[in-house]
Amino acid sequence: MTKTIRSLLIILIITTITIGGLALFCNNFNNKPFKDIGFSNLKMNCLGDSITYGYDGARGGAQLPNPYPKLLQNELGLKQVRNYGISGSTLTSVHPDRDPMCIRYAYMNNDADIISVMGGFNDYWLNIELGTIEDENTTTIYGALNTLAKGLKNKYPNAYIFFMTPYIWGLDSGTNELGYSLLDIANAVKQVCLANGIDVLDMYNLGQFELDFVNYNCDKLHPTQWFLDNYTAPQIAQFIIDNYNKDNEIIE
Repeated sequence: MTKTIRSLLIILIITTITIGGLALFCNNFNNKPFKDIGFSNLKMNCLGDSITYGYDGARGGAQLPNPYPKLLQNELGLKQVRNYGISGSTLTSVHPDRDPMCIRYAYMNNDADIISVMGGFNDYWLNIELGTIEDENTTTIYGALNTLAKGLKNKYPNAYIFFMTPYIWGLDSGTNELGYSLLDIANAVKQVCLANGIDVLDMYNLGQFELDFVNYNCDKLHPTQWFLDNYTAPQIAQFIIDNYNKDNEIIE
């Protein structure tokens, strides 16, 4: 074999390997979750209180034109998003007239692929017992969270379930009459979800809700439409995109 032929063969082999490597790289890149992910066949249930409902403090509690569940449907292209947010709703069952989430989750539509939960604000205002991680009684916050975590996993065994912590209220919400804060509830959410293998979006530390209270609030509690449009909905949508495909495969 001449040197010229050997050189041509070497060039051919290197070229083949290079092209193959590029093809493999491109294939891997295109198969990353954020490239493949699609939600057009999926349905979502959003369980929560007035924040989820879309309470408009500037209009006496009327619903905002686009609460964050509706924005999530647009952001992700979901087939359907059901808003199970009720103003005044608690996690716990101490006040039955407060539409407790630990009870009404059982009556949500069964055909959901993604479930989100955000609550705890009203339990804080109402001075409901915080409890401990061992609690199963729905009269404490820990107990209600345990009931929700286990109940949702049982009701939706194939769905992606995640909780969101309550966000920081204003610059410093302080403690209630029982001596605990919204941060304590946020930590309770994290502990219960960790024990049950459920993802958590830490809105207390990462939600940037304090910005709303500085410049974009109406009643010092509920986020405005502007804030939901520009901060809350994009953040939740990105969290779902980043985490849904870890244990779920989407087939369009």
